[in-house]
Amino acid sequence: MPTEEKELEQVYRDVVSAQEYEGGGEFRKALQLYRNSARTLFEAARTASGKVREARVKNAESLVKRCEGLARKVEMEQAASEKMTESRSRAAQIVKKLNLDIFLTSEVTFDDIVGLETVKEQVKTKILYPMKHPDVARSFGLGAGGGILLFGPPGNGKTHIVRAIANEVKATFIVVNPSQLVSQWFGVFEQNIHDLFEAARSLSPTIIFFDEIDALAPKRSSSNSSVMRRAVPQILAEMDGFSAKGNSSLLIIAATNVPWNLDEALLRPGRFDEKIFIPPPDQPSRARLFEIGISKVRHEAGMDFGMLSSLTQGYSAADISYICRKAAEIAFRDAVETGNIRELSTEDLLASMKVTKPSINSEMIMKYQEYDRSR
Repeated sequence: MPTEEKELEQVYRDVVSAQEYEGGGEFRKALQLYRNSARTLFEAARTASGKVREARVKNAESLVKRCEGLARKVEMEQAASEKMTESRSRAAQIVKKLNLDIFLTSEVTFDDIVGLETVKEQVKTKILYPMKHPDVARSFGLGAGGGILLFGPPGNGKTHIVRAIANEVKATFIVVNPSQLVSQWFGVFEQNIHDLFEAARSLSPTIIFFDEIDALAPKRSSSNSSVMRRAVPQILAEMDGFSAKGNSSLLIIAATNVPWNLDEALLRPGRFDEKIFIPPPDQPSRARLFEIGISKVRHEAGMDFGMLSSLTQGYSAADISYICRKAAEIAFRDAVETGNIRELSTEDLLASMKVTKPSINSEMIMKYQEYDRSR
């Protein structure tokens, strides 16, 4: 086969490949193949005459026009890439400046969270499903992203739940403590809040988790601090900015042990309008927490976790974890002092329980339940 015919056959194959690359969004590869094909057709037209020459020139010009459109797309891609690189560089500077705790992945899953089945269902319906299936959510008039408030007594898994959410949606997870943002210098506190949201926007999809948000945004009517009174409007402005743009790539989750101390403006629609009560563990969950708490320690077989759970009404998940750790210390100390390495026993757990007071009482629970009913 003559060389020219081989080259023209290669042009056909290259154009087909270029169309596939273009359809797949690989514009640079498509552009290169179109350019090569156009160049080959122009060269082939020089040695042709009549209608053959006209056809080759026409096809080459058609490919040149295709190249012009693709070149613009490649330039736009390059500009967007440079802007994204610059934006992410700026985000890295903000993360360093504010000393933020940032996690690109989370290993916590919902299976790691003991009990709280009703809470898990709420989280899936209000958070996970809309974020993972935004088109379906929109068809039902529901939005993804936004603000969620988790409230309840301390030590019952609020942070664990947020980490599990970050794992499910594969989002950047930024943990914010008030002390990382607060500054007494005029304007710095507000700028820190703005910078935080700017970084979150650049690292999207992102979950911002405000731990102990009541320390960051207390009721302005009862706060004597001008610094704190300035912080609330800035947070509201940033949240409203995301809501106005219909941004579904940012989820803002806050946790508090005292929801009644939060500024009321934060709880209005479009802000932290979704509120989820995280209760203390029920009896079956407490039994499972004891089982997990000693699972990595040598212990007696057939331990009665049901009995232990019945004695720990009012104990948080963190309390039970502490009981298990102190019980292991009792067995360890005994082993060192007697030289007899033994298994952890029920008596060790009971002894640890005697010196560990429950962190939750009935009055506290009633207050949370009243708040939950009134919202």
